[in-house]
Amino acid sequence: MRWEQVELHNVEERIELPDRPGVLLQRLPESVRVQLNEGARNAARRAAGVEIRFVNEGDGAAVVSLASYQSPSKVYVYAGSHYVAEYQEGEEPPR
Repeated sequence: MRWEQVELHNVEERIELPDRPGVLLQRLPESVRVQLNEGARNAARRAAGVEIRFVNEGDGAAVVSLASYQSPSKVYVYAGSHYVAEYQEGEEPPR
């Protein structure tokens, strides 16, 4: 799915939420998600396995803003097929 200047892989639908910035990336269409049991409905909103791909045509670094509504969330950065870095958004839950 193409959205603005990026290609979204493993995304079926983008949902705008009025009380949150940005868009929610869903792997299932909302029409399917609402028919699932409660646990599956919540799991379907997680963006695990979603890929945001783009080509940086400039000389500097590309800036991508992400928001996580569940902590912690991990982001893995690749340049082509080469692993570059890993970032974590949010804190680990207390044990």
